[in-house]
Amino acid sequence: MGSFFGVFIGNTIANYRDCRSFPEIYEMRSAPWYCYGALTSFILFMAVVVVCVLIKIIIRVFVRKKGEEKM
Repeated sequence: MGSFFGVFIGNTIANYRDCRSFPEIYEMRSAPWYCYGALTSFILFMAVVVVCVLIKIIIRVFVRKKGEEKM
C-alpha cells in the first residue's frame, strides 16, 4: 500500500510540473491537468487499498476463530 501511495504522489507531482512547464499542451484539451494521470492513479491506489484492507480483515477473522477454537 505504501508503494502505491508513493507512486500516486509521484505521478501527481510529475503531472502538475508537466502542466506548469507546458501549459499550451493542456490548454488544447478540454479536461483539467489532473484528469490525465492523477485520477487514474488515485482509482488504482484506492482499489489496492480496499483489496488489502479486505484481505487484512479476512485474515483477522480467521485468526480469531482459530484462537477461540483452541480455548
